[in-house]
Amino acid sequence: MDPLQILVGAGNLYIAPKGETFPAIDADPAGNWEFLGETDGGVTVTLSQVVDLHRVDQFTGPVKATRSEETLKIETNVAVTTAELLAFMNGNSVTDTAAGAGTAGTRKLGLTSGFDVTEYAFLFRGNSPYQAGANAQFEVVVGVFNQDDIGLEFKKDDKTLVPIMVTALVDPDAASEDEQFGRFIAQDASPTS
Repeated sequence: MDPLQILVGAGNLYIAPKGETFPAIDADPAGNWEFLGETDGGVTVTLSQVVDLHRVDQFTGPVKATRSEETLKIETNVAVTTAELLAFMNGNSVTDTAAGAGTAGTRKLGLTSGFDVTEYAFLFRGNSPYQAGANAQFEVVVGVFNQDDIGLEFKKDDKTLVPIMVTALVDPDAASEDEQFGRFIAQDASPTS
């Protein structure tokens, strides 16, 4: 076993408008990519599926398997509570009002989300299991925030965490059928000169 394949350390979650180009594996996210904030409790990437086993009378065991559902989810808690982060989650925009004579500056966010769910591109970047100091990343071409509840706990003795759950949607324009949820890419060598 290669010790590099034991992944240790936190990763970073980024968001961009749907259709944004993903950064090269060895480049910092730029352009419209925005860092969602420091996480607390790690980031969980879950690939789930429902496999149906089919049987016939002539055998006691299953003779065929088909997959009827699959889902890719990314979950974490972000340790920053800003109007901008909440705006990503409910699809509204933040209104920034500058301070004036006798009035305080404010940032305002409407809390009603409505029927439409905003779609984004997501990038989760962590350490490569193949090369020390290199990156690996999950690229979700189109996804949505979809937690049932956004529960914020305000405690006198602890930080307020914003729960994040992202679910990938099928990208009908994917380069191949196996990339409809996106890709996992890990750097395994440095560029040559």
